[in-house]
Order: sequence, then C-alpha cells, then structure tokens
Amino acid sequence: MWFTDNLLTAVIRDALDKLGETSNVACQLLLGTAKTEGWRAGQHRFMEEQLGVFQITPAAHQAVWDQCLAFSPEQASTIRGMASQRAFLEAPHQELVVNIRYASAIAWSIYCSQGLILPESATKLNLAQLWQTYYENGSTTPRLLKHFFQATSILQAEAA
Repeated sequence: MWFTDNLLTAVIRDALDKLGETSNVACQLLLGTAKTEGWRAGQHRFMEEQLGVFQITPAAHQAVWDQCLAFSPEQASTIRGMASQRAFLEAPHQELVVNIRYASAIAWSIYCSQGLILPESATKLNLAQLWQTYYENGSTTPRLLKHFFQATSILQAEAA
C-alpha cells in the first residue's frame, strides 16, 4: 500500500499535473499500466528490450519523441525538464529506468499519441480496455484484459 500510494501521489500525479492533466482517471490508468506492465514482465520473458516500470521499448520511446512530442514543443519542453540534465543526453533510454516521473510522462504521451480520450469516470474494465487499446509501448506480446485484472487485483490485495 505504501509503495502504490506514494507512486500515485508523489510521482504519477506530479508528472500528470506538470503536463496539465488533473484527471483521477488518468492517474489510475497510469498506475494500473505500471502495475500491469511490471506484472507482465515478471510473468513472461519478453524478447524485446523493455525498460522501466512502464516497460517501454527504446523504439517506442524514440517514436513518441519523433512522432508526437516533436510537434508539441511546450509539452516536449515540460517532459524534457523532468529528465536528468546530463544523463538524458548520454543515455536517454535509461531515463525510463531511473526516473519514474519522466517515464510516467512518456507513458502518458504514448497514450495521447494513440488518440486516447478519457472518460470522466472509469471502472476497472474501462481502464483495462483503455490500456489494451491505447498503450503502444513497443511490445509485440499481446495485451490481454486478464493481465490488467490480474495485476490490479494484486494491487488491491496489497492495499488491504
């Protein structure tokens, strides 16, 4: 419970706030995404290189910069401001591993680049469907709704 509460409030919510997104649904979606991708990484041995709590491939990381953030200078500047100054220039993909705030902003950018439209409220099924439909993190492994339910059920068990 401590970890997930702090991850949500101190990192994910802060990253989203900096990007102008204040929706609780967005926070819950990113928290569920982090939990699901972490669970999937533990359950499956992925062939592709996937980095950080959101399991983003270097190719997907580069694509979100090239195909989305390059056309939104203000958002790109905000996200770049979340990255480490020197480390980002030397090894930008490592930021996905060592900087959860930056990784959260990139994960959110992935959702936005895929045309995500958030509902005002969401059930666990709605969140799972959004993850399955819009989270293009570069993985070739199918995103199954049951993965989201299994991972977030573990999350609820930890909170109890």
